[in-house]
Amino acid sequence: MKLSQKQVQTQQQQQRMTASQRQTMIAHILGSDMDLREIVARETDENPALELEENDPTEPQSSISLDELRPKEDNELLSNVLEENDNWEPRRYDERTSPSENDTFERKASSANTFYDDLIRQTEVMSLSEKEREIAKYIIGNLDNNGYLQRSLRDLADDLLTTNGNRVRTEEMERILTEVVQQLEPAGVGARNLAECLSIQLKALLLQSNNKLVGSALHIIENNFEEFSRKQFDQVMRKEGLTKEEFGTVLEIIRHLNPHPGPGEGTQYINPDFVVEIEDGKLKLSLANEYRPKLRVSKEYNDLYNHYRNAKQTAAASQYKELIDKANNFIEILPEIHKTLYSVMAAILVIQEPFFLTGDRKQLKPMILKDIADKLGLDESTISRCTSHRYVQTPYGMFLLKNLFSEATNKEDGVAATALREHIREIIDNEDKRHPLTDEKIVDLLAKKGLQISRRTVAKSRDQMGLSATSVRKVKN
Repeated sequence: MKLSQKQVQTQQQQQRMTASQRQTMIAHILGSDMDLREIVARETDENPALELEENDPTEPQSSISLDELRPKEDNELLSNVLEENDNWEPRRYDERTSPSENDTFERKASSANTFYDDLIRQTEVMSLSEKEREIAKYIIGNLDNNGYLQRSLRDLADDLLTTNGNRVRTEEMERILTEVVQQLEPAGVGARNLAECLSIQLKALLLQSNNKLVGSALHIIENNFEEFSRKQFDQVMRKEGLTKEEFGTVLEIIRHLNPHPGPGEGTQYINPDFVVEIEDGKLKLSLANEYRPKLRVSKEYNDLYNHYRNAKQTAAASQYKELIDKANNFIEILPEIHKTLYSVMAAILVIQEPFFLTGDRKQLKPMILKDIADKLGLDESTISRCTSHRYVQTPYGMFLLKNLFSEATNKEDGVAATALREHIREIIDNEDKRHPLTDEKIVDLLAKKGLQISRRTVAKSRDQMGLSATSVRKVKN
């Protein structure tokens, strides 16, 4: 009994994290390129005070109908979503790994798409002309098992001309490769060599973290790759002006990149992070593959800490306490990961509900990271980490979350640039090619759809999609 009381006292003396430290830790885990199982395995390996119980069960994932929660105001909806997650209490993570008798949640089976099909599906939610989409699809079909493009763009252009009668300039092939294919997930696909593969991934990391040493890694790969590949590290360090410690971090960043982002000899599957379903015309959101390990602080380490503390051996007690505090903090923060992911996806659903109900890209509304951050009171960097490299499965296919974000065409229009381009493409695709529509006429047709868009914005959007002006689109009889 005395030992139990001391353990309780020890837990009460835990050094609690500040709100800032919690957010930093959450952001670090969310931004990791490892999944949660790998992160838990790493933490239990590195911290002997943290234990993963054998045969740990995983709680069936929770799901919630957004329509059932929906009050009159979106902010109230988000409050309800957060309240729904409040049962994930700190340091009681192990008690929530087994479903209670009252749980009515259903386990959702993860669907999977092949590597190449998924790349093509990603292009389908991008604002591309039909010609651009066909070029992208052809490039994707020529990627090797490592995700690289080994054939020359000139050869691909010749193939398109021979097989489909499509005349494509190599400059246009280059643009589609770099601006479309190389922007797909997983980062690094479409590269023509290892240096380009690593460069693509580092650029994506830099956009996500804006880390100085990620920038140094990118500069090394783009400017000193030959010396780096020959392991002439001293020379590279001098050129970059890095200390040994900084260069060590840069090495770790590069080593964690994927030199073979393709499916390899087998088939690579991509599982969604979220599942959105429609039941009786109402949206229902679930986290896919929720992993809630049964973690605990080692009784042995608690006993050792109490022993050294009572023996007044301060240095030894301090070492054990540091490990115990670290274990407790990790156990406390894990439920916040699920809560944050769930809340971010719920906020996206609130804004993009028409799109998720219909699958129609023309229904996408303007949405930027700041919109979600403001709704949830989180940093934009946290929202970025929650949405980067994550997928949502819907009745209309799987979508990369980052493709759902789009700036407004301008503050006055209040129309998502992605949705506007879809409207314009639809209008031009259905026009009489002998009498193609002017930009002014397109403005009129958009107005009939309730979209008040300026002629200048229409012209700009049309140019971005690679659609020619009226005189060029005209087909002679």
